[in-house]
Amino acid sequence: MGPWDQPGFWDLPFEWDIAAWPASPNTGKTATWLGSLGFVVSKKTEYPEDSFALAAYLSLDPESQKENYMLGQAVPNLMDMAKGEFLDMEKAPQTRQVFLDIIEDYGRPPVEVTSKNTKWLDTFWQDASQVWTGKKSAAEFVKEEQPKLQKLYDESNK
Repeated sequence: MGPWDQPGFWDLPFEWDIAAWPASPNTGKTATWLGSLGFVVSKKTEYPEDSFALAAYLSLDPESQKENYMLGQAVPNLMDMAKGEFLDMEKAPQTRQVFLDIIEDYGRPPVEVTSKNTKWLDTFWQDASQVWTGKKSAAEFVKEEQPKLQKLYDESNK
């Protein structure tokens, strides 16, 4: 789960927590997807100062960051806050250090972040339904899909 999933669990009638991603038995290392949220200001905006002020407020203002983590939306961008009051929140999960470990250590951006064109990924998700519906085994799917996806990736990401 990501930090944004927390509120959906806060009112459960039992205690819960999260654990770190398991390590590979082959390498002893772990990795998982790392997502983030960014704010941008168009160079064509009619209000560059106001737009920048809003982006700065949403990204760096201590009160904004506190509101964001108290709502269970994100880890604060301000690392002193993230390593302090965010970790000390009374709401679950107690092992919220896992979120910081992902950010600082083993989180990786998904492969589509570096793709100029994600037609290959759209094709993968559409075709993967063949496995979910039992029309193909995972092994059959991978064998057939890999060359097709590689071709789409290579054509679109030169």
